Amino acid sequence: MMTTLIQNCSLLDSSSPKGYIEHQDILICDHRIAAVQSTGAIANSDRVIDGQGLLALPGLINSHTHSPENILRATVEQLHLELWLVKQFAHRANFPLRLIYLITLAGTAEMIRSGTTAVLDHFWMAQSLTLEGLDAAMHAYAESGMRVGLAPLVEDQNLILEYAVRAEPRLALLEEDQENRAVSSDLLVLLQDFFERWHLKENGRLKCLPGPGGPQWCSRHLLQGCLELAQQFNTGFHLHLAETCLQSKVCLSIYGRPAILELEEMGILGPNTSIAHGVWISDGLLCGGGLQRGPLPQTRQRRGRRAGEGIQGDDGLRNPRGGARCLQRGRGRHRLRRVYGQRGAEDQRGPGGHG
Repeated sequence: MMTTLIQNCSLLDSSSPKGYIEHQDILICDHRIAAVQSTGAIANSDRVIDGQGLLALPGLINSHTHSPENILRATVEQLHLELWLVKQFAHRANFPLRLIYLITLAGTAEMIRSGTTAVLDHFWMAQSLTLEGLDAAMHAYAESGMRVGLAPLVEDQNLILEYAVRAEPRLALLEEDQENRAVSSDLLVLLQDFFERWHLKENGRLKCLPGPGGPQWCSRHLLQGCLELAQQFNTGFHLHLAETCLQSKVCLSIYGRPAILELEEMGILGPNTSIAHGVWISDGLLCGGGLQRGPLPQTRQRRGRRAGEGIQGDDGLRNPRGGARCLQRGRGRHRLRRVYGQRGAEDQRGPGGHG
């Protein structure tokens, strides 16, 4: 049995007055932590690492990313999200399976190097989601050793485009690109096959979640089907919501109420549901649902809003400054909390928030 001793490091401990404890030894046996004691209490080890001046902390969790964007860094200028989506998916071509595997594996290497050991991947394919593409990503995650939740991003409508055509009929030409949009029943069959193949594999280290794009891109039938799958496999539910002001206003116009209330009526909100972004949701609408909102500090900072609590997500690597560096993003959130932390739950956006 190979043993490794990290000697004389500091250990993160929120209960300590300083937030950490000094002069600690960590014994690792067969890649698992076997003991944590004061320096000098553990006598022998096959390998010793000098931890002086270093801080040991638990592995970080990347709560929202899109692994296909690992290869897209700095390929498209920073645009408003809706414009970025049009430009990004204009060619609508899937990556080759081998490239999907390599892109995913490269992302795990960057995350592990920066201290991230678990990830929720809202995985997409540009043309059409396939079981073979999902297999390629999961094989990479299986080899990485990370704890993974993979949520295939599924969509069967585009309310943003429908709303735009109402305002400007000439944009109806863009609807031709939507003719081959997947049917909700076919997507649900694909998700069922994927879950049966991969959920809880690698001794539970790999998990599958339904990942609808959001109420602006998914029919009620698709959302309800995803909820039933999550309940069938006793797993989580992950989706985008209210990332931009436009999305929020479109949903408000079509549903007649904030989208989060639509999801609540469907029974989607709860402790197993995680929402990415949630920038344009009033804090009062989040109370009582028990859902998890994965904060993306840089996204929320660009909107001028106080960063939320919880684990961090990098939202993929599509922008030039992107990167799977959750520790760096956590520091950004901490800086925002130092600015806004004494101001309670007050919404720092100013007026105009929607659900």
